[in-house]
Amino acid sequence: MCVPFITDNYRTLFIPEHSGYYINDHTIFQDAYGNWQLIGITSKTDGNPDAEKYFAVASSKTFPPNDIMKEESPVADVGELAWAPHVIKHKNIYHMFWSPHKLHHMTSTNGIRWGNHDVIMEKPYHKFFRDCMILQVAKDQWLLYTTARGTFFSQIDVYQSFNLTQWQYIRTALQSSWGSERNSPALITTLKAHAPEWIYVPQTKQWYITTCGWKWVATLTNGEAAIAPVSWKCKK
Repeated sequence: MCVPFITDNYRTLFIPEHSGYYINDHTIFQDAYGNWQLIGITSKTDGNPDAEKYFAVASSKTFPPNDIMKEESPVADVGELAWAPHVIKHKNIYHMFWSPHKLHHMTSTNGIRWGNHDVIMEKPYHKFFRDCMILQVAKDQWLLYTTARGTFFSQIDVYQSFNLTQWQYIRTALQSSWGSERNSPALITTLKAHAPEWIYVPQTKQWYITTCGWKWVATLTNGEAAIAPVSWKCKK
């Protein structure tokens, strides 16, 4: 069993100056040219979720950069709420998904210029559908995990697809209850972060974790996305 731990302080990775004033939930990946891209929630407010209708974008040639990532033009401005983007690559096509309440989808051949916007799930199984994460489990099979809500407590729902555009609800993947964050038998560590991304850099074989958040929420940052190195302690 290997346990992750943060080995140094968080430092600023990116904060927008033109497209918004903060970074919240985000995704990080390498584009077709090997550069690193960050796409995340923002708005020109102090954190009004109803104003979050496009994503801020940043890039860097290396990761993490020596300074901070460079701000690029925003994306996904389709006139609807834009929360928690998630990007995956399949057969040289980049797929970006986001929510809430419905599943949006855009594609790109290089991870920079996005098009072909479509709402591929208009009526999810649950109205609290948001914050999607997609995991490929076979050659042409993907599972989509999203937040949801049970009778009283939050839960995680799972959907299935064989083509990344048509999704079928499967079942609840994880249910929570009073005090569930303290009684999970699988809990191996705790890390200080909000809406974190895990990044592995093959060139340096180094793991990183990010954190982010609105300025007025009690998070670890003042609106910026920040990054810290991670190591693993393995036990036999």
